[in-house]
Amino acid sequence: MIGGMRCRTAGSLLLALLLGSVPASLATATAGTPVPKLSSRQRAEKIAELSAEERAWMIVYVAPIVLAEERDLFLQLSTDYQREMFRKEFWARRERDGLAPPLGPGYQTRYAHLREVAAQEYDGVDSDAGRMVVRMGEPAGVEDLPRCSEVFRQAEIWTYPNGSSRSDGRHLFYRPSFGAPRRLWVPGDREIFQTSSCLSTFDQACAITSSGSPSKSRDSACPGSSVPKSCGGACSVAALTAQIALRGSDEASVLSRSPAVSSEGLEGLWLRLASVSDPTAKPIAIEGRAARPFSAPEERAEPPEAWSNEKIRDFILTLPKKYREWLDLAGPLLSREDLVSFLRLPPAERDAYVRRFWKQHAHVR
Repeated sequence: MIGGMRCRTAGSLLLALLLGSVPASLATATAGTPVPKLSSRQRAEKIAELSAEERAWMIVYVAPIVLAEERDLFLQLSTDYQREMFRKEFWARRERDGLAPPLGPGYQTRYAHLREVAAQEYDGVDSDAGRMVVRMGEPAGVEDLPRCSEVFRQAEIWTYPNGSSRSDGRHLFYRPSFGAPRRLWVPGDREIFQTSSCLSTFDQACAITSSGSPSKSRDSACPGSSVPKSCGGACSVAALTAQIALRGSDEASVLSRSPAVSSEGLEGLWLRLASVSDPTAKPIAIEGRAARPFSAPEERAEPPEAWSNEKIRDFILTLPKKYREWLDLAGPLLSREDLVSFLRLPPAERDAYVRRFWKQHAHVR
């Protein structure tokens, strides 16, 4: 096979352009043309046009993991058949070998499980903890800090395997009040400190004196003779927050960005889906009458150049799926004359034609 998927995409593009079935906005497109972007208004209009099921799938179920380009592509599809093809490609792209966890083989099932776990064990899918679990999977380890309960508000250190979180793999969570949903700590957030701790910085919590407590600073909130508090894990937390501070705004964005999936190939998918019709659709009515399914031309001797693009397109759309997929793959190697010759064949002779074709082109397989 020449170039693997690249050859397949080229075939789809060749046939789409040849048959004139690509929308006008794509008439001059090439394999490198990006998916057309939608404005906020266009996006809202497209979402409103979706069925309740499709809307729930796109803006709720896969919203945490969908790429912006994928969302715009999906919203510009016009048939249920196209959207079903999109969904299959959507999960297939996330189940490829070699992707960082939680992506990879079996991801579609794993994602459904992660949403359930987030809802039941991590404060809900819309909480900070739930959003991280849905996107990144469950942490490999969670370190509670019970001995620091007088210093931090139910703090937890989450650890992910290297490469899973696009950072050093550690994050700090706390609960603003007892039993409240976990909150991801980001630089500048001081609510993590217990009021009674009299602390305002992590370095202060770590600066333990000979008396076993941090020194009382000028801006300390300690009343009277009270002294700031510390704990055995204070220095570990201080070191972690210093690392997180270096990430800046990247730490907050971890809750909103989708898992690392390449957008490569979306252009070809867009062109392919835009040129596909639903093979189960009812015949289109013409002037009050149902159009008859396209059949093989009676004029068997008609030269290839006499076949219009519309005629070729209509014929291809009546082919079984396996032959349409073969045309996608073989497109770069077919001349217009070859294509018409294939379409003219009786159904019983098509398989033999395909076998002969690959035998003649064995060197490109």
